[in-house]
Amino acid sequence: MVAIGVVGATGQVGQVVRELLLERSFDATEVRFFASARSAGQELPFGDTTVVVEDIAVADPAGLDIAIFSAGATLSKEQAPRFVEAGVPCSELAKPFRTRPSERT
Repeated sequence: MVAIGVVGATGQVGQVVRELLLERSFDATEVRFFASARSAGQELPFGDTTVVVEDIAVADPAGLDIAIFSAGATLSKEQAPRFVEAGVPCSELAKPFRTRPSERT
């Protein structure tokens, strides 16, 4: 089992990432969804169940094998380094890390 975090799960890109994970047969025990405090607590459908969105600012990324960031530049700049420091490899879909190789996480 691979534990995947989707940061920005409530946005348009996050929705596509969720759909792709379902297409690849991931289940709710393998995913965690993160977003800003504004979206925290929402229950997002995922297959036959729902997953509660965690507040990225206070969530502990422990246990994740990888995190996919699609939360926008500001949130990604703040939170991706924190996830990397916790030992979680991150795939960033926003511009800041795509265009600055020295800061890629």
